[in-house]
Amino acid sequence: MGFYFSKSKFVSACTRCNKYAWLDKYKPEEKAPVDDFTQSLFDNGHKVGALAQDYFHADTDVTTVDASGRLDLAEMIRKTQEHLHRGTPVIAEASFSFGGLFCSVDLLVRNADGSYDLCEVKSSKQEKPTKGNPGGVKEKYILDASYQRYVLERCGIKVNRVYLVLLNRDYVRKATLELDQYFVKCDVTADTAARQAQVAEKLTKLEPILRSATEPASVICNNCNKCDYFGYCGKDIPSPSSFDVYDLSFSEKCRYYHDGVAFEDIPKLNLKLKDAAKRQIEYYSRPGDAYIHKAAIQDFLNNLRFPLYSLDFETYQAVVPEYPEMKTYEQIPFQYSVHIVPSLDAPLKDVEERHFLDLSGGDPRRAIAQSLVAHLPYGAQIVAYHKSTEANIIKRLAQLFSDLADHLLSFTYCDPLPLFEDGFYYVSAMGKSFSLKSVTPALYPDDPQMDYHNLEGNVKNGTQAMNAILQVKALSPAELEQLRLDLTTYCALDTLAVVKILQKLYEVAG
Repeated sequence: MGFYFSKSKFVSACTRCNKYAWLDKYKPEEKAPVDDFTQSLFDNGHKVGALAQDYFHADTDVTTVDASGRLDLAEMIRKTQEHLHRGTPVIAEASFSFGGLFCSVDLLVRNADGSYDLCEVKSSKQEKPTKGNPGGVKEKYILDASYQRYVLERCGIKVNRVYLVLLNRDYVRKATLELDQYFVKCDVTADTAARQAQVAEKLTKLEPILRSATEPASVICNNCNKCDYFGYCGKDIPSPSSFDVYDLSFSEKCRYYHDGVAFEDIPKLNLKLKDAAKRQIEYYSRPGDAYIHKAAIQDFLNNLRFPLYSLDFETYQAVVPEYPEMKTYEQIPFQYSVHIVPSLDAPLKDVEERHFLDLSGGDPRRAIAQSLVAHLPYGAQIVAYHKSTEANIIKRLAQLFSDLADHLLSFTYCDPLPLFEDGFYYVSAMGKSFSLKSVTPALYPDDPQMDYHNLEGNVKNGTQAMNAILQVKALSPAELEQLRLDLTTYCALDTLAVVKILQKLYEVAG
């Protein structure tokens, strides 16, 4: 098969399609580039992996890179064999190859009888157990471990138990990080044994495909949803098509595409389309027009109270809870921006800005809660785009700090997002997205300030903000000051954008 097939490629071939594996070998340049969010997942995986090595008391890590910075797989395999002969109790990234199949085991634990336990670590929380999935383990993770077991057993390793090591979904940190509570060992020995024939069958089918230089035909199906190669395989899909329609499930998009249903004909199918989708199709060819439901917009505006506080948080996810009372993957707010609109007809020059940003690298929660109490009066009405995010963050802060809870829980919330999601206001430039970054430039096409792409600096979205804050301890004073400017400018644009949306709503409802 050639020295190129790995566990990630096997899982992709199983959960996506065989062509995914072929493209990985012959046309990897067609793969969508790693975005900021995906990179953050990789970074989380490294953090969790390092902790897992501590938890299992790894004696050695055979990871090796060559002069170019790439993994030296041959050397990793050699080192693994050396440690197997020595009887090293716990080997991290133990690496094996059989017939061109390669895998690195996160943690290989030797037992007294010479057998081994295979431990695959994931930076995901264990799912809530259900009747269909009593172990709370994703099928793709079991396939991953099954492939590793297949390779190891063909390399002569006696596998005793197979574990998927996940994160405890209910863990809340106490004074210290308790690794035996943070991690959950899920025994999937029986599951991986039951899938060995499936692994062998899949590899047998893949081998002739991967040996051939002939590209397999593209088959657009449900497995293409969020696939890294969808842009390549779907390059001949016309635009617009069913894949561009707001709120259709991916399976529906596939079905209408294969049935030859044109974008403009989808409303004729008598589907239960959301009004926003109907507007999208109707106004696609009317870029100069707008659908405006004045009564619905006015009803929303009538419920606003001034002064109004346009609020937005920036957060990071605590994949590893660093401080007491942090949950695994809890959203931790480290910044907010607020624009205070004093009255209905207030010009922008009279709109006051206030900000909070913690770049200390420490626990920001108490300080941000105190700042909110200082800057937002008791009973303030907050306007927030997708208000559940802001409301949930403030509710969590109130749970943590009882002395501030009464003030924090006095706030009320309003949200303009449903006006767009429900189709009460639509222009074609919104396309199929009603995010703040889509709606604002669509309503202000001639205002470059409302286009997030025009932001200076390195922070243009929430994921970039999150990634940046996680690096603050490694920054120089000059770099910290630049980051402060970038974050403040970005977060302030979010709250200003909401103010501008409100102004536009007043304008069109009049």
